[in-house]
Amino acid sequence: MFTPRAIVVSVLIVAAALAAREPAHAFQYCPVAVDAVQALQFGASDAYRRAVDRRFGVELQLAQPRTASVELSMAAGGDIYRVTFPGLGFTGSDRAIVFFSFPHPKSVDYLWVSRVAEPQRDRSCPLDPFHASHDYFNDRTLSQADLGTRAAANARILAAARADAVSHPEFVARIHRDCPTPDQTPTLQHQVLPDGGDLRSLKGPTPVVAVVHVSPTGEPLDAELLQSSSLANLDSAVLASARASTYNPATIDCMPSTGTYLFKALFGT
Repeated sequence: MFTPRAIVVSVLIVAAALAAREPAHAFQYCPVAVDAVQALQFGASDAYRRAVDRRFGVELQLAQPRTASVELSMAAGGDIYRVTFPGLGFTGSDRAIVFFSFPHPKSVDYLWVSRVAEPQRDRSCPLDPFHASHDYFNDRTLSQADLGTRAAANARILAAARADAVSHPEFVARIHRDCPTPDQTPTLQHQVLPDGGDLRSLKGPTPVVAVVHVSPTGEPLDAELLQSSSLANLDSAVLASARASTYNPATIDCMPSTGTYLFKALFGT
């Protein structure tokens, strides 16, 4: 008689290296996402060869053409800054490019959209980090297609920078890394074991892997198959288990953050 058992591991996936859907798009609770960051002191191929800069350009994306005011937050040198860009027009490609500058050189560690105001809705967005670092811009693990996409976004930002005004972020808080684990991926709080039903047709150990999108409150907002068993009943059982289980959220600098959890189930004897 076969019995299911589940092996689960966790991993935080951020926009810089996300193979599946980006969290901001997957969760659907923040309509605007950071798509690219460019240090303006250098050319696209030289960005972040130095650790600090004063001027930055950011490409934002929205799911469909709209006008919105966007508050952008960033962590730089252990401090949190915010700047608001009113009345951005997302048209055509559904992109908008904005620029900000610090009075002194800063190293920007990560950015996220913290608030979006539209004519019919005003919403706060959770920490969903887009890492902006030397390592990000020189990530050799990216595919040629991803590198090409990044280079094109950087080129768009540099071209737009010749005409657009630069805003100045305001300091809002100092980052206090005073929790036991400042940076961590989501963890499993309580696992609901999958029930695959009649497993007699299996010819050996059969793995199923789901990606669980976990909110900053630990809620499993969505789950999607990463590795299928090719058996509908097993795939459905794992997705149901992943959605019914409970999680502890990811944290960045001790602040609750979005994250993803790899939920792995191995069906066999």
